[in-house]
Parts: sequence; structure tokens; C-alpha cells
Amino acid sequence: MIIKPHLCSWSFDKEGTIYSKESFSILEKDSIKDVVDSRLDFLLEVLEILYDEQILLIDNVNLRIFEVECHRAVKSSELPMFIQRVKAEIKQDFTKNKIPFSCVLLGRTIVKNKTGEKEYKGIIDLSYSLLRNGFELNNHSDMWSPMDINDNYQIDMAILNGPRLERSLTKIKALANYSFICPDEGEYGDEELPQLGFRVLTYQGDITERDDFPKQRKEEVKRFIGSYIGN
Repeated sequence: MIIKPHLCSWSFDKEGTIYSKESFSILEKDSIKDVVDSRLDFLLEVLEILYDEQILLIDNVNLRIFEVECHRAVKSSELPMFIQRVKAEIKQDFTKNKIPFSCVLLGRTIVKNKTGEKEYKGIIDLSYSLLRNGFELNNHSDMWSPMDINDNYQIDMAILNGPRLERSLTKIKALANYSFICPDEGEYGDEELPQLGFRVLTYQGDITERDDFPKQRKEEVKRFIGSYIGN
């Protein structure tokens, strides 16, 4: 498993009004409250899914959200209260010249293997935009694929973790109607680590045909590839 800056990402924009800073700033005060409430309720639903699969657990390290600073990790049971703090801060600090429009959520990801599981920081982060009511889920690891970007096999890690990421993104898609998803299911993403929809691929093609592939695991990996990347 390798962790490095930005290997791939997924973008989701929920249907609805896309504001500029100027158009948002001239809304009536009550309208501002309604927009903030509804849009951050959506962010809460997204975070709850990522917590359920332990894909992104918000951490306190270098984390500042809408000018609300966390001093410790946010537990799953604390997410609703955390979002309420964010809402309150936005509403309290709103002026025409000062409005927090975006945030970056950093934290930990649980990586599973045959012997257990371990927390890692910096694998996944989420960049959220209040103006467009959308986000990017940014991936910084190849842990979801049966071969890493240095051509080392990591079969067990992929089988235990790859489907967790896909399940999370599939559930997020089911939350709402979106004006934009990239890459969506069935679409290819051509970043440093390629994607097919909500799945992470490798550039190595069918790795079971490589000369150095462990032949005793060929059928197992072919089943995984067939069910996971749709081949």
C-alpha cells in the first residue's frame, strides 16, 4: 500500500441552485438559514455513510471547518452535534463581506487485512462547497487495488477494502438527485490511479496473466476482478 498526494477523486454536485459569492451574499437572512440547514444536512448524510464504512473518520489534526475548529477526533455519535456547531457558526458570522463557503475534512481511514485492521491518516479527504452543494472525495492511496502503483501485489488488502469504498460511493449516489457525478457508474476516470465508476483499477490490466503472479490465487483474484470491476 502506498500513500501519496492525490491519486484519484470523485465529484458529486447535488441538484439545486449554484450560487456565486455575490448571489449568496444578497439572499435574505431567513433564506440563508434555510440554505445552510438543508445543505449541511446533506453533508451530514454523506459523512454518516463514510463513517459506517470507516472510510473517513474526521480528525482534529489541521482541521478547521467553516471556522469551527476541532480539538479532538469526532466520533460517529457526535456527527449531528458537530454539524449543528458548523451551522451555528455560519449563521452567527454571516455578513456580506465574511461568509465561509467551503471546508476540507481530514481524518483517518481504517485499513483491513487478514490479521486485523489499522488506522491511517491521509488516505481520504473530503472538500465540500456550500455554494454548489457538492464535494470531492479525494483518494491518496492504492490500497483498493490488488496491485499497487509500484507493481507489488496486495491481493488480500484489495479484497477486504476495495468493495468498502465502492459501497460508500454507491450509497452516497442513492442519497439524492445530482446534476454532476464524475466519474459516475460505468464511466472511466483517467487520473494517476484509473477508475471505473466507483471502483479503483490498475494500469497493469489482467494481473493474473503476469509471469510472477501467484498461480494458487488466480481463480480467487479472477472472481474478485470479475465481480468488482465488471469484467
